[in-house]
Amino acid sequence: MATIDFENIESQNNSDNKYLELCKKGRYIEAVKVYKDDTGCGLAEAKAYIDNLRSEYGVQPQSAGQGCMVAVSILIIVSFLIFL
Repeated sequence: MATIDFENIESQNNSDNKYLELCKKGRYIEAVKVYKDDTGCGLAEAKAYIDNLRSEYGVQPQSAGQGCMVAVSILIIVSFLIFL
């Protein structure tokens, strides 16, 4: 009869949570790098694992650029008004 190694399962879940938290914060590349460093696997394998993890838990990357777009627009408008 096979035994279940609950410590290993819990350890894996904690590690997965670490990678998922990085992804939720928009730090996808860092999650791939940390997984790669933690496991010693290759870059392609690390990327595939993190992609699968994100897909499994429904973690979408944060959309970047919204805040920057507003700041750039304000800067352009202010610059235009100054030079009038």
